[in-house]
Amino acid sequence: MAISSNTNTLNQLANLIEGVSVPMLIANSEGEILACNRHTEKPFGKSQHQLLGETLQTIGFDLHWLKQDVFTLPSSQMPFGKSVMLGSYPVQVVFNRLAIDEQVFYSFSFNSFKAVDFTSKSPLLNNESCTRFIENSSLPIVFLDPLTYNIEYANEQATNFFQLPASKLVGIPLAKLTQMPVERLNESITSFVHNGYSGLEVSFKTETDRRDAALHFSSVSIQEQPFVLCLLVDITQQNQAFFELHRIKNNLSQEVAMQTKDLVRVNNSLLEQIKNRKRIEEELRQSQELFIHLFRLNPSGLVLRD
Repeated sequence: MAISSNTNTLNQLANLIEGVSVPMLIANSEGEILACNRHTEKPFGKSQHQLLGETLQTIGFDLHWLKQDVFTLPSSQMPFGKSVMLGSYPVQVVFNRLAIDEQVFYSFSFNSFKAVDFTSKSPLLNNESCTRFIENSSLPIVFLDPLTYNIEYANEQATNFFQLPASKLVGIPLAKLTQMPVERLNESITSFVHNGYSGLEVSFKTETDRRDAALHFSSVSIQEQPFVLCLLVDITQQNQAFFELHRIKNNLSQEVAMQTKDLVRVNNSLLEQIKNRKRIEEELRQSQELFIHLFRLNPSGLVLRD
């Protein structure tokens, strides 16, 4: 736990955020960091005590934007979540306003960080802050050439997703990893990027199985070089569950159809039995009536013998 003041209010806030499982910090309306939890150390590359007293601008925030568009929001619109650019990488941040003892503070929760060691040495990302955010992401991320959509960079989560080392991913078209023609997937990516669409669903081939993912694109510039950033959300289990439900539904439909067919057959058999019984009963009734008629017409009577 670290705080920038010994006041009771900041002590309470620092104790509170220390128990939060994601990186979180507290700042004032001037953008000065007053408190932060231990989970902020790896994403920002500084100890808690080093962060205290720093401004939000030093960790990548646009302070002017914060003061104009976030700090001025009414309490009715808080908490407020937004994807913001820290360096050259989008990060999901939840902002909130805290009013305690007539003092106003702002909390920042970073929900897209993952506490892992930062070891990237890629020449593509010499921007340390940008690289740290990418490597600490819990999602697979690849950078694509904006013209060919060849993979220029892949983080550790991406290599795990594709089950290939980065050396085999870099330089090949993203479409080569799918079951789609290169031209067709590239046209789809171009449409999604230019129109700001999100969630292109694609199936990828791996060494052991097929993986499905929803692709989210964003045009970024790193050291004045353009790239297409692609985040992959694994939907393999979701699709498998959908197909399994579809299979069960079809099996149930077939079973119901078979049971219905059997019921119709049994019903027809019963109807035929009822029809035969009524015919026999009618024949018996007619035989009885004929016997009674003959008995009455014979004046000498009838003798029945065994």
